[in-house]
Amino acid sequence: MFTLDNNHDPVKEIYHRAVKEQADLIIIGSKGKTQTAAALMGSVADRLAHYNRSIPLLIVKDKNENIGFLEALLRI
Repeated sequence: MFTLDNNHDPVKEIYHRAVKEQADLIIIGSKGKTQTAAALMGSVADRLAHYNRSIPLLIVKDKNENIGFLEALLRI
């Protein structure tokens, strides 16, 4: 397990770290977003799911946590 705290592309960083560590699985958390909020903010989990499918990906989400359009706009 590790935490990213730099300004690099998190998707590339996560994937390349998983390859380097010979990971069998990537587990990532995700906040729920409305479609409009997701379009504004993007989603690391969503981008990672489409980046490379050679390592299985498990996305974990708290069903009570959602971000709407206004909150997404305020975070930009």
